[in-house]
Amino acid sequence: MMTFDPTMLAAFDNGIEKIHCKHSPGKVQTDNRPPGLHQHREILFVLQGECDFPLNRRLIPVRAGQVVLIDSWLAHCARYSPSDRNLLCLWFYLFLSRLVTVIHRVDAFGKISGATEMVEFPFDLSMTVNRRWDELNHLPPDDVAANVNHFMNAPLQMLLDEYRLRFWKKAQNNGRHEDSLDFVSAVQGIIEANNGRGCSLEELEKFTGFSRFYISHAFKKTLGLTIGEYIDRCRMIFLESALKQGLSHKQVAFELGFSSSSSLSTWFRRCRQRKNKSPRQSEYISQ
Repeated sequence: MMTFDPTMLAAFDNGIEKIHCKHSPGKVQTDNRPPGLHQHREILFVLQGECDFPLNRRLIPVRAGQVVLIDSWLAHCARYSPSDRNLLCLWFYLFLSRLVTVIHRVDAFGKISGATEMVEFPFDLSMTVNRRWDELNHLPPDDVAANVNHFMNAPLQMLLDEYRLRFWKKAQNNGRHEDSLDFVSAVQGIIEANNGRGCSLEELEKFTGFSRFYISHAFKKTLGLTIGEYIDRCRMIFLESALKQGLSHKQVAFELGFSSSSSLSTWFRRCRQRKNKSPRQSEYISQ
């Protein structure tokens, strides 16, 4: 587990240096790294280090003080590259009903750890960012790339300011330790951000630094659901959105963490036995 230190935001003390988006220039991606796809939007603030970030089938050079906008259903990196080292990243997840953040660290050996203290923001901030983002997307691609810094700087700076304010207020209150509700909210965010992929108790234990017994007990006690039940719920939500986007059976299987399309079908049939699902879902899975 990693705790938050306000000095982590030092790269942005002088403002946002550059904002990258789906139309930003970059090198053609030639490796076979599988892309990640999400129905929600994500924003990456690089706090320390530098990397070539896979975005829209290109490798975008990104360094500390810069930001990456990841639109809904836009191909980006599903996981950190094996070559990534000494990275500190602040992620904002714009879920359908809430806006949350988490910090990831990739150390000198490539090990990934995260802060379990996930901050949830007032939803009106998400609405403001999304509105400006939608307006930007209505422009021609060349205009988007040329103006993204002008149009998105203020709303993104607002997110950073809110983040600083939250931890300043916590410091004034002598840094109260997180309760189980805070912890469970963090685990929920990890599962939602990854569509349930790679979110076994073993992996959550490695990422959060808490034992799998504590994770499962706190989750069940707080939400009345097991980790597995919550993962299945998130997978179903993704599946419904993926149907509307026309994703292939193979793509959906990968995004949900299944080894093959047949494994996805087996999972769906098992879930369908517990609850009745729509005919549209049944028809899709049986193809």
